[in-house]
Amino acid sequence: MKKHEAKITIKHDNKNFIKSLYKALLPETLYPLQGCETRISHEETMITIAMICNRINLLRGLLNSYLSNVSMIMHVIYEGVNDVAAETSPRSATNTRTVSGA
Repeated sequence: MKKHEAKITIKHDNKNFIKSLYKALLPETLYPLQGCETRISHEETMITIAMICNRINLLRGLLNSYLSNVSMIMHVIYEGVNDVAAETSPRSATNTRTVSGA
């Protein structure tokens, strides 16, 4: 059966960001989908996620899942701290936020 492959490479100057992102994504590789293999590696300023699946639809789903996870983690790392601070400030009663699903 033909193998389908995809690779995500994320580069960032902040070594702590790369380390945090790696630690957050690593558990996802411990229980792979049946018919898929995922490897994640990191260097000081780069993370690589390599995926191989025996069916293209599995690869597409896995790729979308990792992209979604990376997006969410980046949002939490970069905006989560500011959001929590804003919500706990004395003026938070006047601040409202609308979140819509993608």
